[in-house]
Amino acid sequence: MASLEAPASPTLSAPSEKLAHCDKPAAATAAAAPQRSIVASILAALPAWVSGPLQSSRAWKVLLRSWIAVFTSFVILLPDASLRTMGTTSFFALITSLFLPPYFPLQLTIFLLATLMLGLLAGWGLGLAAMRAANAVRDPALLQAAAAQVQASIQATPAFQVNPALAKTSAIFAGVFLDVRATAVYGVFLALGAFVFGLVRAYAPKLLFLSIFGTIAIDIFCSIGPLFPTARYTLLNSTALSIAAYMGIALVTTVLVFPESMSHAALAALAEQLARVEALMALSDSVFAAAASAPDAIAGTGSKPDPRAAFKALRAHVITAQQRLLARRWNGDDVRALEEPTVALITRVGCLLNLDPLASTSPSPALLAVLPALDAATRPLRRATATALAAVRVELLSVNTTRWRGRSAGSTVLDGAAEQLRSAIGAFQVILLVPSTFLLNPVDGNSGNEAALLAAHGFSAGLLAVADAALALATAVQALNTKRPVKARLWAPTHMRGLWKLLRARESGPDGAFGEDVRTPEATPEAESFRRDPDSRPPSNAVQRVMHGIYAVYKWTGSAEGVFTLKYVVISLAMWLPAVFRRTAHFYYVEKGIWALIMAQMTLNIYAADQIYNYITRLGGTFVGLGLGLIAWYAGNGTGNGNPYGAAAAVGVTSFPLVFLRVVSPERYLAGNVMCCATFALVVGYSWIDGHSVQFASPGIGWSVAWKRWALVVVGSAASFVLMMFPARSGRKAVRRRNAAAITALGDVYASLVSVWIGGSAPPANSDGKPAPADAERTRTAAAADTSACPMWGPPFRARLLALAADLNAIGELAALAPWEGGLRGRWPAAEYQRLADVQADMLAGLAQLGTALSQLEDEAGGRALAEGSDARVLDPAFIADVLASFALVSQALYTGAPLRPARLFSPDASLAVGGAAGNGASLADVYRTSALGAVAQVLQGLDELHAVATDLCGAVPFPFPVAGWLGARAAV
Repeated sequence: MASLEAPASPTLSAPSEKLAHCDKPAAATAAAAPQRSIVASILAALPAWVSGPLQSSRAWKVLLRSWIAVFTSFVILLPDASLRTMGTTSFFALITSLFLPPYFPLQLTIFLLATLMLGLLAGWGLGLAAMRAANAVRDPALLQAAAAQVQASIQATPAFQVNPALAKTSAIFAGVFLDVRATAVYGVFLALGAFVFGLVRAYAPKLLFLSIFGTIAIDIFCSIGPLFPTARYTLLNSTALSIAAYMGIALVTTVLVFPESMSHAALAALAEQLARVEALMALSDSVFAAAASAPDAIAGTGSKPDPRAAFKALRAHVITAQQRLLARRWNGDDVRALEEPTVALITRVGCLLNLDPLASTSPSPALLAVLPALDAATRPLRRATATALAAVRVELLSVNTTRWRGRSAGSTVLDGAAEQLRSAIGAFQVILLVPSTFLLNPVDGNSGNEAALLAAHGFSAGLLAVADAALALATAVQALNTKRPVKARLWAPTHMRGLWKLLRARESGPDGAFGEDVRTPEATPEAESFRRDPDSRPPSNAVQRVMHGIYAVYKWTGSAEGVFTLKYVVISLAMWLPAVFRRTAHFYYVEKGIWALIMAQMTLNIYAADQIYNYITRLGGTFVGLGLGLIAWYAGNGTGNGNPYGAAAAVGVTSFPLVFLRVVSPERYLAGNVMCCATFALVVGYSWIDGHSVQFASPGIGWSVAWKRWALVVVGSAASFVLMMFPARSGRKAVRRRNAAAITALGDVYASLVSVWIGGSAPPANSDGKPAPADAERTRTAAAADTSACPMWGPPFRARLLALAADLNAIGELAALAPWEGGLRGRWPAAEYQRLADVQADMLAGLAQLGTALSQLEDEAGGRALAEGSDARVLDPAFIADVLASFALVSQALYTGAPLRPARLFSPDASLAVGGAAGNGASLADVYRTSALGAVAQVLQGLDELHAVATDLCGAVPFPFPVAGWLGARAAV
């Protein structure tokens, strides 16, 4: 229930995965009944992101709170008094309620509403400056001539003689008072505002609300402002009042209707992640069960876990938990103290599903032969770990739901489970040290048995690491129980900077903000920090510094962020021009052409595939919103101008499915979902206002609003489609280059682990030998937390690994959109790119296993003792250079599209030789060493497969002379 509690992307991100696992732990899923009821059959047929929330009591509470806020936002439009107070754009209260329903905890709701209003005020401020500057340059003679023209029209038209104000209003919106110089000033400020808010949207996607409402504000001022001959600084009064009214509604409902604090959400998210870990433990049990009953079914027992969503949700909750006034036993810092051991647990648990480090398509007979003994030896520790995790989860839920009862009975259960786990860890370590154990007594020396022993050692070392992490988490919870034994108390907020950093972070899904993909994947952060300009030395005087700055700006205009921002400015000006031409100004204002401008800005994307996909979802969402809006209007009002009781009843019924989809739908449907909500609000809002408020340009009622809205959406989409081609950016090329960047990042992680293996746990250093600032800061933070016995490099490594997992996940989702570009030049090799993603995921699991083994080795034998062992070949400088060069070779080929040589980099036999024998059982260090060597073998095999796929994609350049026999002989050696 990640996004429902505090979404990783608090823009408009949908809590799909979060709601799908709300109340029931995955490990506790019961077996299906022989005959399911009709309701159960329907739920089983629905997607998980729909069926999960339908069965979650917590999700229903959040949905009810959100629906009450949306319904109230419409009800306040019905009385004439409130409608007159809010004005002709009072429908913004309903739009904002559907854009940002209060499904977040209070603190995050306040912060998001504040950013929304800040964006509106920023746009308003730019609009005020534009109006003041434009009025200062108006031509007085032209203004007097326009006024004389208005007076002449009053004299010539009897209707205007009765109401002279109508004559001036008609002249204003007919463009009589337009002035070229004033219009130019407005254009400059519109370009400036679009540039600023485009940058916000590009560099801080989580501040999307600020960008959207700031853009809307500057659009309104620069589209309507040039028509007025005098200053009208209150153009946004109605919009601001409507949004402020919803803000009050959202805060009241968040506080009074099923309130939830960030601490509560954080503990609930932590308990949910523990439930997922329990499910993964159960999945490892199913692997052994499948091997015993049906060996051929072992490959289909489960999939590798993706810790990205768990880590992002947990990170969002523990950061924001520190900015809340709490009435609980634990404060925000206490909750955050559990972050590090939980993240360590989530990272290490993937090793349990990595039983075959050579990634064979089917389990080898040797591996199947060793699995029963491995199952028997590890079963007590697996059960003790699962029991301890369940006890921790129950204790967290108890602290979260029984805040006024003090220490619960679950604390005693946790104490017993922790002690049982500690004993099981000691017993399993003794088993590993017995020379006669299956792990250290291979039947013969063939490669099949060596592969099986590598897998067994890897699983055993991984299980020990998971058990240690679970024990560290249980110990941390026990320490908090000892530290906070009393009942709940009132805690003041602690740190406020974390929340801002969370929302300012550029990490986002593959579609960024509303579909644009604005990240630059070509270089890793490590490469950027050491990058030099090969064409010039650093500037040494003022002139060189100025030219260097100009060159940096020039390079920025070619980046993804620069192109997106410039397009944002161009399309804003292009769609704004009809508003300031005298022949089209009246039509633009009466037909609400500003929505075409807003639509063009919102549909703008970087890559063609993203944009085409979002066209489909947005147009589909608009169509559904039109249908629901028409149903709500005509069902509640018939053919009249509006019945308050019927309108309220109809909107109350039809808005609930909208709120449900808005809250639970996955992020890939976000753009269409938001368009559906906006269209629904505009149809019912405009229709009600038209029948109950006097205004110059009547938008119409019901169908009249609906078809005009559809036309404006199509016009805005067509404009952004044209601009998409100039310059055209291929999503397919982005997928290829992102894979290249991900492979480079994998090589960087491998290099970091090898350096730890050789030189111990010294923090990374810059080129001058000093520790890197970012890594030093993380190291100090980890040392201050000191929640588990882990090396200093452990927390930065885990964060880096999870960030890379997020990048791989984003690449996979972007690759799923790439086919939308069509196949005009030929079929896109989707299968090959999917294989790239799968292999990189396997290599990431191998790196996680390697990091886990090295972290345990520092406690047992130390890195340098390992380097002196019989398998020190892995740490040979030539071997390390070959591996890193291979990473760079494959990455460069994918980045540039250059062909490769067809030779394999590492043969399977060579990979097995790296692992060597299983060891002699002298100490636990031998087990961890073998696990580390097996992980290296897995990474090498993955690197070889990456080379093969890259060769298939980019081409192979044959050697000029026959060398196949020599290569085969070398591989056999």
